[in-house]
Amino acid sequence: MASLLNENLKSDHLNVLVIGINYAPEPTGSAPYTSGLAEMLAEDGHRVEAYAGIPHYPSWSVLPSDKFRLRYSEQRKGVLVRRFRHFVPGKQTMMRRIVWEMTFYLNALFSKPSRKPNVVIASTPSLSGALLGVYFAKRYRVQLVTVVQDVLGEAVTKSGLKVNSKVGKFVGDLEKLAFRNSTRVCVVSPNFKQYVETSNLPTDRILNFPNWTHISSASRTREEARAEFGWTETDAILLHTGNMGLKQDLGNLISTARLFENDPSIKFILCGDGNQKAALQTLAVGVSKIEFLDSVSDLEYPNLLLAADILLVNEKDSVGDMSLPSKLTSYLTAGRPIVAAVSAGGSCASELANTGGAAIVVSPNRPDQLADAIRDLLKSPSKVREMSEAGVLYAQSHLSKAQAKQRIGEILKGLR
Repeated sequence: MASLLNENLKSDHLNVLVIGINYAPEPTGSAPYTSGLAEMLAEDGHRVEAYAGIPHYPSWSVLPSDKFRLRYSEQRKGVLVRRFRHFVPGKQTMMRRIVWEMTFYLNALFSKPSRKPNVVIASTPSLSGALLGVYFAKRYRVQLVTVVQDVLGEAVTKSGLKVNSKVGKFVGDLEKLAFRNSTRVCVVSPNFKQYVETSNLPTDRILNFPNWTHISSASRTREEARAEFGWTETDAILLHTGNMGLKQDLGNLISTARLFENDPSIKFILCGDGNQKAALQTLAVGVSKIEFLDSVSDLEYPNLLLAADILLVNEKDSVGDMSLPSKLTSYLTAGRPIVAAVSAGGSCASELANTGGAAIVVSPNRPDQLADAIRDLLKSPSKVREMSEAGVLYAQSHLSKAQAKQRIGEILKGLR
């Protein structure tokens, strides 16, 4: 250990410990950004170790290879990833989510990083990740950066889980404890800033850290991609991708699809996985306009987005400022128009308002409004073109990996 410490003193690079239960190869949620952050640090020469859970999201299931392994390590794109086994709830309840958090926390707590870190970076919405960040930062007397992907204190009471108000307050208090113990708190949406300020953290320690696009360019033309997925040029493809959970409230899309039963060209495609998928499939029985598609590979995902006519975002009306859909960066990069059924004052609507016209926002849980927006857009090829171009321009000017790297460098300044 002494030799490692001497190595640190002679180097301009840092030993960074990144902590977050969700990590690649999980395709959606916070995982692409937590792993992407770690990988970009490694690309810049820092020595990066990541504490992560086992891959399980959004399917909420465990790979056969992980069932009987308590801990293991692997190298991923220059990062030493330490995997810690934890409980994975197939059915979502508040108590099961607590066990999910606690088992990861306790398994990782009694471990030792391979190198003494110079800085710890922890990612929410996992409360266990944030609290482990506090623990390891104090243990090694180093600085802590907390990245807020979702506001957990709000999420537990507004996501649709049945939660006792005292439990919700306790979770929020623990989250704010992690904020207060952080040197810097980085929020992916400016709308999260007001919530973080309630932890009594000085405003100058709260930094904007927007997510970036993490998908590659499409490898096929739009015509080739549509043929690959079995869609003709006359089909109007309305695509929703990612997690199928309580927050997404995808029953609204099924209700909207019912309004198009007499339109032979319309197809609603729900691509992904999640704890509500089986319930949604049951709800969609008899709705001819709904099709479910399993998650596709990272290579195929850009082709899937390009093949669609309209990309859909849908959120529960109570979500508001607690969450920012991770799919937005990919949607905007894909260059297809977006229709979002989300709260007008929430983080998603605020983000889309800054894109220069890449999206249309309608009220959540209003199938009639969503259907009208879809119909109007499909009748206006010029509007589709304008929205598509606005999305690509916004992605190029705000969501590039190079910009994310620059922001990471600014966040780390002075933290040795």
